Amino acid sequence: LQAALSEARSTNRSVWVINGGPGCGPCIRLARWVRQHADILEHYLRILKLTGGMDIDSRRIADELGGGQSGIPFHAIVNPDGDLLINSIGPLGNIGMPGSLEGLRHFRSMLNAAQQNLSDEQINQLLDSLKGDQSRARHLAYRRTK
Repeated sequence: LQAALSEARSTNRSVWVINGGPGCGPCIRLARWVRQHADILEHYLRILKLTGGMDIDSRRIADELGGGQSGIPFHAIVNPDGDLLINSIGPLGNIGMPGSLEGLRHFRSMLNAAQQNLSDEQINQLLDSLKGDQSRARHLAYRRTK
């Protein structure tokens, strides 16, 4: 975390701390989504991925950022000094891999808090990609039940 904060200070970015687990489906989907949109996200955010059970301080860091027993994936955005700007705990709890209407609303708030230079068009593009992913996932789940 200290190395990520140092890099964020030198590049004038915020840090997006993502705490997940190795066998967690939503964590894997979030990691894939981040990788697909790295060209936009990494321009504004220093992304720090932590994996419970593999990164010793992952639980402590999540606790310090308000994650507590929120479940995974838990994520938070901090400024280059390490001050919490916003975390994934929305009005209905942890949004995890954003997909619900309320989750997407809170994720928009997270992106807005991340960096003022992120345009509305970029935020809309990112959110639209999440809506499409969730629609496909629901469609595939429906097809499996038939």
